[in-house]
Amino acid sequence: MQLGKIRPITRWLGLGILVGTFVWAWGLDDGFHQGFEKGIQRLETGEVQVLSKGTGFGEYFQLRALIEGIPGVAAASAQLEFLGKVTNHSGQSRTISVRAFTFSQEHRVTKILSRVRKAMKPLESGLLIPNTWAKEGFLDAHGTATIQLLGDKNIPLEVPIVGILERTYALDGKPYAVLDLEHAHSLLQNLGQVTSFDVSLAPGIDPATWVARHKSAFSDSEAELVTGSQLARAAEQNLIRRSGLYFGFQKILITLSWAGLALLAWFVPVSKERFWRRLGAGAVAAGLAFLAWQALFSVGQGLLTQGFLDGYPYVGSPKVPWGWGADVIWWTLATIAAVAALSGFRQRIDRRLS
Repeated sequence: MQLGKIRPITRWLGLGILVGTFVWAWGLDDGFHQGFEKGIQRLETGEVQVLSKGTGFGEYFQLRALIEGIPGVAAASAQLEFLGKVTNHSGQSRTISVRAFTFSQEHRVTKILSRVRKAMKPLESGLLIPNTWAKEGFLDAHGTATIQLLGDKNIPLEVPIVGILERTYALDGKPYAVLDLEHAHSLLQNLGQVTSFDVSLAPGIDPATWVARHKSAFSDSEAELVTGSQLARAAEQNLIRRSGLYFGFQKILITLSWAGLALLAWFVPVSKERFWRRLGAGAVAAGLAFLAWQALFSVGQGLLTQGFLDGYPYVGSPKVPWGWGADVIWWTLATIAAVAALSGFRQRIDRRLS
């Protein structure tokens, strides 16, 4: 069958299927980035972080009162981070980044306690170990371990292990342990200064707007305000390098959709006869194609995400979401406009030749 002899309604159905495929493929990219950003904020940073420009905040109680007194702040959690050496009862030691905060305060910002299993009740103070340590048998839940500042020759501090922390997504891509702030101050003494605050904003408040409006309030405190989106974009690059199959599949679909649309527009230009009826049929075909890809992807997503899903900060279902963003809208409109222009140009050539 020659392309020019395809029935008009079939042309529109083909265009609709290709447009639906194109829209869905673009949404894979937006979904990956939107899901990553949302996950990092929900699991790690909050919507805003207040970072120390120096070695830490000396009077962090005053700074916390300042943060919580600003309109739009729902919760704030003081945090310090240090490189520590953790030793088990067999004398084996491992070096790891340790985050210290008050568990209940941090949970108000990032819901961290929802990721703790085998937790002691009530969960108030102690050490939360990464899930990998439990799997490897390095430490067990509800035992004890000794911890000290890396390079420090003081006597290490023995702390109870109060739970196992699942799915840790440090911004550098490495796991971390969690210690309550009281034990951290006992261990670090004068070195235990708070280095950051995780901040959760009230619903409906844009973090970038909030930061721009209130950063002058921190000018005397040697603090820097950073949105969770900025932190997520920086951390995302570590994961993108592991997700070649996912983005490769997306690029193939987009390329094939573009090529198919160009071929149909050039070799079988659409006519104005029964335009709205056929346009409606094409729109239905686009919707059905989109839903078909969604169904297929929900079943086979594991094949495309097996190289990076363990490091993806998903919230709720362990999947990468599909995302609807400005890129999807503008690229779709631009593609449809290009198809219409190419089809019209071909028809103009045909009329001149005839």
